[in-house]
Amino acid sequence: MTTTDDDALALEVQPPYAVMLVDGKKTMDVRAYASERAWRTPCRVWVVETSGGTHGRAVLGESWTSEDGEAMFNDEGDDGAGPRARVIGWIELGGTTEYRDGAAFDADAERHRVDESSAYYPDFKSGGTWYGWHVVRAARVDDAPAVVSQRRLFRSVHAIRFKA
Repeated sequence: MTTTDDDALALEVQPPYAVMLVDGKKTMDVRAYASERAWRTPCRVWVVETSGGTHGRAVLGESWTSEDGEAMFNDEGDDGAGPRARVIGWIELGGTTEYRDGAAFDADAERHRVDESSAYYPDFKSGGTWYGWHVVRAARVDDAPAVVSQRRLFRSVHAIRFKA
């Protein structure tokens, strides 16, 4: 993952998990991959709540740039409910937990808030490892600056640039 000094890291998250993260009610974000940085030291990441997505498919594209910040972050979604993507706050990540089976995952349910009925419940039958990213601090931001560019770094991890 390569970013510049003008870029900020962002994580694309679907509802209802995005709000749960920035409100501190979800203290573990679960992904099918460990991050390149492995979040070994506290790392602030902006939370971008996206709507209209499906499990396993990101809503944000590979990249876009807009001088006035319009693009996906301000355009009205298909349902008329507002932008398809919006920065709602930030989380500070520090450390990971590996989940190799459903029993270990279920034991941490209070932290990750994903139950068996969710499309986001990991498929342990295929033998894969899932990763819980520890959220050590979080805050909601109601007035984030406009986003003027975005590019995917890896899966749902993005570099975003705010309007100066």
